[in-house]
Amino acid sequence: MKADRQSDFSTARFVVCVPVEQGAEPSVEITISSVVAHTAGNAQILIFSNAHGSFDAFTAGQRNVRVVRTNATPTLREIVENLPAEFSGFDLLVVRPGTDVPISWDARLKWTAYSDQRIATASPVCNEVPLFSILRDRLQESPDLETLNRIAYWKGRKLTYELPFFLPACVYIKREALHQLCSGEGNSVLDSAWQTSHALNSHGFLNVICDHVVIRATENDPSMLNLTSTDAVEVAHLLRHHPFGEIREAADEKLKRKTPLKAIPGLTDGTVQLHLMHGWGGGLEQWVRSYCKADTTRTNLILKPVGNWGSFGEALFLYENIDAKEPIARWDFTRPIRGTAITHFEYKHALAEILRKYGVDYILVSSLIGHSLDALKTDVDTALVCHDYHPFCPAITIHFNEVCTSCDCSRLTQCFQQNEMNRFFKNLSATEWIPLRQRFTEVVTERSIQVITPTDSVREHLVQLEPALQNAPFATIAHGMDCRSLIKRQNRSKPGERLRVVILGSLALQKGYNLFKATYRELLPYADIFLLGCGDEGMEFQGEGICVIRSYKPEELPHLLEKISPDCGLLLSIWPETFSYTLSELMQFGIPPVATNLGAFRNRVQNGINGLLFEPTPACLLQIIQSVHADRKTLEVIEAELLQMKHRSLAEMVEDYHVRLPEKRFSPVRYSNGDNVYDFASTTKKSLRRDLKKYMRQQVKTPTLLAMKRRIVRWLKISRTIPSR
Repeated sequence: MKADRQSDFSTARFVVCVPVEQGAEPSVEITISSVVAHTAGNAQILIFSNAHGSFDAFTAGQRNVRVVRTNATPTLREIVENLPAEFSGFDLLVVRPGTDVPISWDARLKWTAYSDQRIATASPVCNEVPLFSILRDRLQESPDLETLNRIAYWKGRKLTYELPFFLPACVYIKREALHQLCSGEGNSVLDSAWQTSHALNSHGFLNVICDHVVIRATENDPSMLNLTSTDAVEVAHLLRHHPFGEIREAADEKLKRKTPLKAIPGLTDGTVQLHLMHGWGGGLEQWVRSYCKADTTRTNLILKPVGNWGSFGEALFLYENIDAKEPIARWDFTRPIRGTAITHFEYKHALAEILRKYGVDYILVSSLIGHSLDALKTDVDTALVCHDYHPFCPAITIHFNEVCTSCDCSRLTQCFQQNEMNRFFKNLSATEWIPLRQRFTEVVTERSIQVITPTDSVREHLVQLEPALQNAPFATIAHGMDCRSLIKRQNRSKPGERLRVVILGSLALQKGYNLFKATYRELLPYADIFLLGCGDEGMEFQGEGICVIRSYKPEELPHLLEKISPDCGLLLSIWPETFSYTLSELMQFGIPPVATNLGAFRNRVQNGINGLLFEPTPACLLQIIQSVHADRKTLEVIEAELLQMKHRSLAEMVEDYHVRLPEKRFSPVRYSNGDNVYDFASTTKKSLRRDLKKYMRQQVKTPTLLAMKRRIVRWLKISRTIPSR
């Protein structure tokens, strides 16, 4: 699908118009109930009528159904002239009383209408009108509408064909064409379907029928009587050389055999989301894993780069879900991506293949490390989830001696040379990073990429560092977590005793290693310190007064904390955290957090109420520990607040994302590609092995045995080691 078509299809709006003339009231119920049940979009439905009866039975309880009274019979002209002002720029989807429509009929007709700029009207198949029918003969027992639509979809070509006129019973009409028509000839050309169709043709517009959408209309509808007698020569030619010849034969054969057809893809198979991430673990992977676990209504694919230091994107692995051990597809790059590429030919084509083959509706970018900015430039709706400050900041943490408030080329050059935290992209330079940063900002603002931050501080820092981002569509959606129960801390210290202080998680540079090293000896008279899950960085501090537990399994954490019974938890990060799962864990366990006054800590901790804040300096850290040691009442107040605190669930988080990324009841990609779209439901380990064998057979065609061997080894070597972040 071309970008301009995709853009028009996504942005164009329409209103459903039901013209009801005198005597047609009994047929309205069929149409309204069918339209309400089967419309993919949240479209407004307008009943245009000159009848005197009431339509309260159809509008009651339906917010999107309204009645518009007309003085004359509601022709297309009356609809245009009486259309409420708020719909003046909308396309019209006209459907007459007695018409039964299939699932996602609106989106499918709209998709057809925007397949070409010159199309003015798109009509569906209608077996009640010979010229619009896919059946050769009338059947005594006509199949249900769902069966007819499956036959049309799977036996047709999903093409459009030009006809001399449109179907009055159901037609999608583009507003642009109507505007040009009426401004040139006046509204009188809208008095009849035939007159309107010929006027559109004379202005260079097309009336088309699609072979993949079938409706059922009333046979005695006066709008369709003698429809084919207005131009006998053209109609006779169409009947002799009808484009539905092949599909009619296939439909007849299918109906005789009565064999079932599988469902139409892109209509009821749910929304597909593609998560872009790295494989470094940490809070980012925890978020993706948690999100996918909680989002049970959608398919969540995972796209990870694979590589080594200095070339983080040597290949792309696509996983069917976050727990999958083996990829369902992979792409090897001739030219690896060192950090994040501004553009990358092989990456771009691999991503295009994924979007097409797997029918992706949304892209959620959690990281661009090992990826290309091409991921932000597709036709698919995209959201950027900010877990850190990459790709603006190569250090990821926006910290160079202090929290950065500006970063020009000169400062960035020094950062690459002197900043200990800028350690991931040593083979890149400031002169290479500045263009990446500029292009990233341009793409986000030009394409209005949704930028989702877990706390407000992320937006504040990004806009401060790059003012051009202030017009980007930011939204704050806090992370959720599995509910954890309060722990029993029976061995807490008594007044006068040393505090029992836990430092939970990594003690890397950005997590406060230097701050702790500068103060721990002065803290020991006031506190016993427990480094829990500190990694290698904390092992040097093992000694009297400090207990070090290098690592633990997540399920062991509650038991370990009960055993330690900490009075408070220290959070020493010197960079502005974007959320902090560690803070959430402390709060859920009822342990008062004592945190640096930066980033997410400043957003989430109310000083003295649900935690304590201090400036990230050795003097301030020592002062607050001395203060708490001298007066434990502050901790008691915080504990009482934490007992009453409501914690955000994963389901609430996912629901907020679904509001920003609403359910796609119609997927153009899956709908247009049919059998070429990946079938998630039928994939098994056996089919994956079959795909691997197919891949290996293809490599036999390579020029040399050595090349074949290298490619197969690269396929089989699925896991590679990347040093921990």
